[in-house]
Amino acid sequence: MTGAYDCYGEARRVSATMRDEGFGPDAQALEDAIAAGFTSSEILMALRWHLDRILEAKPDGSSTLRRSAKDLRNRIDAALA
Repeated sequence: MTGAYDCYGEARRVSATMRDEGFGPDAQALEDAIAAGFTSSEILMALRWHLDRILEAKPDGSSTLRRSAKDLRNRIDAALA
């Protein structure tokens, strides 16, 4: 699938950036959502929930992190629509 957007891969990249910026527990929450889900819809809904919480609670993250998290959130919305 050339050109397909990989929500899980992007979630892992966002998680790695979060760890780099000192948000370890939030990064772990994203990773756990992927590991614990049984269906893709379940995983995407969990990722969306965590991203919403993180975006509201972590205004001090870098602009790159926030932009990546918002883009991932928007793409998850599109995938679930």
